[in-house]
Amino acid sequence: MGESISSRAVFRSIFIAYAVLRSLIRPLSFPHENCASCRAALANIQRLKLGLMILGAIALISTPILFFSVGQNQLIGISLSGILLISLMLWFSLNQLEKKFYQGNPIPPRNLPDKKGK
Repeated sequence: MGESISSRAVFRSIFIAYAVLRSLIRPLSFPHENCASCRAALANIQRLKLGLMILGAIALISTPILFFSVGQNQLIGISLSGILLISLMLWFSLNQLEKKFYQGNPIPPRNLPDKKGK
């Protein structure tokens, strides 16, 4: 007879998958949780990333549609491909910037003690 999967094994698998996904989404803790300017900057970066993702998806979807419906105009294909490429490059650079919020010293540089000792 075939082996039956217990509910405990299913729950354990779901829990492990959830833990792995959670670690991928937020790899490190956010050190500047209480800093209002850091929270606002991070929210703006995430909003820009979402907008760039939507813009890239629209460009990707509309490139073949407009290219074949307008009579294979190369200018449309090149411009939409350029928009897609630029949005991808900006998204990757914003992703690198967002990672910097999760790494580093939890004390902002403006709050570090002076090195000269006044």
